Amino acid sequence: MKAERHCGRYVIIAFLISSGIIFNLLYWRFERLSHEMTFYEHFMMSPVAGTITILLIPIMCLSGYYMLKELRLRVRLEEANRELTQMYQELKSIEEMRNSIISNVSHELKTPVTIALNAVELALEEDDPESIREFLGMIRESLHRLNMNIDTLLEYAKIQSGDMKLRFEPLNLPPIIQKVVKEFRPMVIKKKLEIYTDIPPVMPLVRGSREHVKLVLRNLIGNAIKFNVEGGGVGVSVRERGDFVEVCVSDTGIGIPPEKVGRIFERFYQVDSSSTRRHGGIGLGLAIVKDVVQAHGGEITVESEPGKGSKFCFTLPLWREDDGEAAAGG
Repeated sequence: MKAERHCGRYVIIAFLISSGIIFNLLYWRFERLSHEMTFYEHFMMSPVAGTITILLIPIMCLSGYYMLKELRLRVRLEEANRELTQMYQELKSIEEMRNSIISNVSHELKTPVTIALNAVELALEEDDPESIREFLGMIRESLHRLNMNIDTLLEYAKIQSGDMKLRFEPLNLPPIIQKVVKEFRPMVIKKKLEIYTDIPPVMPLVRGSREHVKLVLRNLIGNAIKFNVEGGGVGVSVRERGDFVEVCVSDTGIGIPPEKVGRIFERFYQVDSSSTRRHGGIGLGLAIVKDVVQAHGGEITVESEPGKGSKFCFTLPLWREDDGEAAAGG
């Protein structure tokens, strides 16, 4: 900054000296060419006029310099003001999101506990074995829901901290998918749904982490059941696509509004964020699914139409011989 100022001063001094020399030379030249100039012409070509002009030039230059400096300062102040406004809006948005997250998580953890406690109180007052059995079923379902929410939060914490460990191995998908589908049979029967699979008996092995692939399947199939309508259907299909295997989970449920499809993989995002929403959930399931699939080197996509259902597809890379060598070397 100091070097620039010194340089500017030298330029101004050089300009003044050169201007004075030029004006004096011009005066000397015209004085020799003509002695018949008027007083005004003599004055304009005299060293006095040149000196006045030379004195005005730096004044004008300094005036322009300070005007430019003031203009730059105003521009910087406006930019700083815009940045501060943007930061305020972002902080306000973060605060609103934080409050929403706390509210959603608290609700999703407290609700199953409340249901279970109420069921315990009612069961203790009952003598009818059938009623007691019904209350015990409510308690089991509530505790299962609570356990799933806690697992989701723990998995999210691992991803955020970078502690998600993926141990890749060659996986035979058909039996893994069939096993996960079987886990949801009670829920399917209770909601009077039909679940069908389109899985070839023989498929190439994929490169994946067994438990994390199950986690992805449980989230997608669980959502397909949760957001379905009574008497609807859930489908799971598998097919080979080049160097990948694609798994799709479809349903005939409520679907997702087009303007919200692009946000469903965001953390803590709820399609229905109202306090009276019918379907529970923390809003982390699909965010975790996306992170896990991408960590495998795959992609996840969604197609949905309100009132007609949704279709989620994810890909996993095929197992290669060099994958085994890399795993052994690691």
